[in-house]
Amino acid sequence: MKKTLLFIVLALISIACFSQDIVYLKNGSIIKCRIIEQVPNQIIKIQIADGSIFSYPMNSIAKVTKETPDVTAKSDYDEDNDNNEDNVIDNDIDNDLTIDPELRPRFKAIVGLNYAITMSDGDVNEGAFNTVFIGGVQFNPYFSVGTGVGIYYQNTTYSNSHSTMIPVFADFRGYFSNKRIAPYFSMDVGYLFDVTNDFTGVGLFLCPTFGVNFKVEGKFAFFVGMNYKLQFYNNNYSVLHNSGIISPTFGFSF
Repeated sequence: MKKTLLFIVLALISIACFSQDIVYLKNGSIIKCRIIEQVPNQIIKIQIADGSIFSYPMNSIAKVTKETPDVTAKSDYDEDNDNNEDNVIDNDIDNDLTIDPELRPRFKAIVGLNYAITMSDGDVNEGAFNTVFIGGVQFNPYFSVGTGVGIYYQNTTYSNSHSTMIPVFADFRGYFSNKRIAPYFSMDVGYLFDVTNDFTGVGLFLCPTFGVNFKVEGKFAFFVGMNYKLQFYNNNYSVLHNSGIISPTFGFSF
């Protein structure tokens, strides 16, 4: 009886020591490994047989199971097949772990639209329709940097005139989570030119934005937010020192 209990205990210990996790990726790859860290709904960190450690976002994983080794003896044919399968899995690891789209920098394009209205004494003084185009790099799910150019079309009511402006700027954008719906903050810093006045330099501007980003499918997402544009004027362009305006904004990225 004691020998039987001892055998059962040793068998359970050996199974616990030699069992391993199996990670099934959505791209079809199967990875035998040991899970060393897991953050629910965010990321999983694994260690493969050679000691290398890799990370995966949870949305790239189909399922995770645990493999328990067969304690019965195997034939030479079975061992050869196992070795071949291990080689295939190792090749999948080498090919797939290095191209995770969520963790590697990638190109990102953003198109934004907004319409701003300024009022004085209860009357509409000016309306501005703005469109911006941004190209940059998404370094990880939480931060991107880009450069942009846009078109500002302004209509001034009291003088019955209009003007077209072109902003050139840098865009810094941070996301507070990697979920499908996530709040974000962006800051645009640039310079404004007046096209209708021989591309005269208007002045520097700052435009912080708070909003919410909605992932749709793949890299495509759309966003809504509220921004505040602070415009500084050159002395040779306007007697105004600066002006500020709050406006809603929306757009999409891919």
